[in-house]
Amino acid sequence: MAPYKFAWQKLLDLNTRQKDQAQMQLVEAMAEQHKLEERLENTKAEIEMLNQQMIDRQQKGTSVASLRQLAEYAHYLQAKLVHERKTLLLAKRRTSHTRQTVVHYMTEEKKWQKLKRKHLHAWIKQERRKEQMATDEIAGRRHRGYVALGSEQDER
Repeated sequence: MAPYKFAWQKLLDLNTRQKDQAQMQLVEAMAEQHKLEERLENTKAEIEMLNQQMIDRQQKGTSVASLRQLAEYAHYLQAKLVHERKTLLLAKRRTSHTRQTVVHYMTEEKKWQKLKRKHLHAWIKQERRKEQMATDEIAGRRHRGYVALGSEQDER
């Protein structure tokens, strides 16, 4: 019996590689998103701390120049916060798109695997049919041999 060979194995392998690559990209996108979320939280905490520091200095009677410097830094942090939010939004979109790509490739892989199983079962059925035909042929030859042998004995 010849070994089974799936006709579209190369396509299945290609799809599997693409799925694996998309999964790696998803891991990277999720890591980047997590890193940006942490950076955003750190910036929010820094703004909160700066605001508290400004309140404390105002109560202590710190110079206007010092307070102005803190206000400028707070403005910078607010702009940084806006930029980080936009960057995080883009990262979330990338993660979502990559996740959809992974789901697509997983669905495709399942379809190819199902087709492969279907072809394998058909091939096994065909091989069994061939085997059965060969067995039937051998049994038929033996039977004809016994029948022929029995008729020779009757003639004697």
